[in-house]
Amino acid sequence: MSTSYAFDRNAIDSLKAKLGVTVRLTKEQERELEAESKIILQVKQIEDVVRMICPAQDALFRFVERFVGELQPIALSLFVINDDTWKLMQRKTHQQNTMLPMVTCPRFLCEPRAKSKTNPMGVKRAEGGNIKLNVNHQEECVVIEGIGGDFCGVVEGRIIRRRPEVRSILLPGGFGERERIPCYQPRNIRVKIEPSNSRCTLYPPLDKTLDYAFSESPRAFHEHGLRVDTDGNKVRLKVGAQADRFLKGNIAVLIGKSIDTLDSANVLAFHVWLNAFMQTMTVISR
Repeated sequence: MSTSYAFDRNAIDSLKAKLGVTVRLTKEQERELEAESKIILQVKQIEDVVRMICPAQDALFRFVERFVGELQPIALSLFVINDDTWKLMQRKTHQQNTMLPMVTCPRFLCEPRAKSKTNPMGVKRAEGGNIKLNVNHQEECVVIEGIGGDFCGVVEGRIIRRRPEVRSILLPGGFGERERIPCYQPRNIRVKIEPSNSRCTLYPPLDKTLDYAFSESPRAFHEHGLRVDTDGNKVRLKVGAQADRFLKGNIAVLIGKSIDTLDSANVLAFHVWLNAFMQTMTVISR
């Protein structure tokens, strides 16, 4: 398996400066870089880098926890797929056969000034939303925390515009925009994943059953991300001051990096971190 993204010479050299390791390139890859071309890397080449940085489990866990802070912002989208959430999707004006995320980091919201032909709902990414990550080997879990968006329902645009600081689905109607749009309120998000029986996929392809309108883009996840699929009884979600709870149904957690926050100096380091995270999930689940 290879990466979906092609790296330039600066990305390769920056990894050595940042982590003190060098990717073992083939002669053909060296020739392409000398010709100022970009190269696709094999996942095995990135796995070798992780083994050089993290020769033991403890080193692997520390790297995943500590290095995440240097790679922000990192996006997370959690999809909960069951009969109840599908019923919620029927309130959408469009694409009722696709599932919105229940929580995201960062939060995505509607902004009238952001509307365009390519962005008809005016969806924009909120500032901040960095995530923290903790590996608990004893409890066999990974915990991801951050400030993000909590799905509060699909409501008329006029309600969201009127009182953004209040849980919008409880507000009365009025005059104004009547198109129904998803509403995400800013909340502290905590996701606890038990990796046993989960399936991790690097560089996941577009999933046509998911609605990415209020999420990081599918291209970002495909080129710079991974996906964890598991059962709801393996994921505990805490939102704001609410008690944490197990989820119900099939769960898909997408983790990736926004394309517009990438630069050559960090892009390969982020792929190394993704691979280390995936190895961590595998180790904990044993």
